[in-house]
Amino acid sequence: MLALDNENNYIKVQTSGQGFFEAKKWTLKDSTSLFAMSFWVCSPACDGGISFFKDNYAPAMFGKNQFPSVDVSDFFNRDSLTAKEISENELRNKFDIFFVRFEFQPAGNDILAINDFQRYMNKEDYEKWKPFLKGDCLPLIWKDGYFKKGEAYFRKVTSDE
Repeated sequence: MLALDNENNYIKVQTSGQGFFEAKKWTLKDSTSLFAMSFWVCSPACDGGISFFKDNYAPAMFGKNQFPSVDVSDFFNRDSLTAKEISENELRNKFDIFFVRFEFQPAGNDILAINDFQRYMNKEDYEKWKPFLKGDCLPLIWKDGYFKKGEAYFRKVTSDE
């Protein structure tokens, strides 16, 4: 177990040498609960998924307005791409494999969508695309029972990543 915070309803477990699991609980306006579980593996790039459940353990169904889909273009500065005449199609073709994991914030309600472009791209390609990146971390901000995309930013990498 890497972290347990009963006060903030959060747990993080390393399930294997490369696997991780997190769970978090949010309280909705009507006093019901929303639970989420996130799983990811790293080898070396990290990729995972996230699932949401209600009080009765039934899957929580979200529309795009409640939990937005995370897309490769969310991490790039579109104006910079346009200035260099790089199209959405070219971006999607280059990043046809999109590694992303979702991490919860132990003391907060936001979720971080973290890409691993740097880990899976060769160094030359990464350096070519890096000037167009807004960041490697996209906050999904909790507000009134739903998540909204924030602005991507570069996070500080810790020694355990």
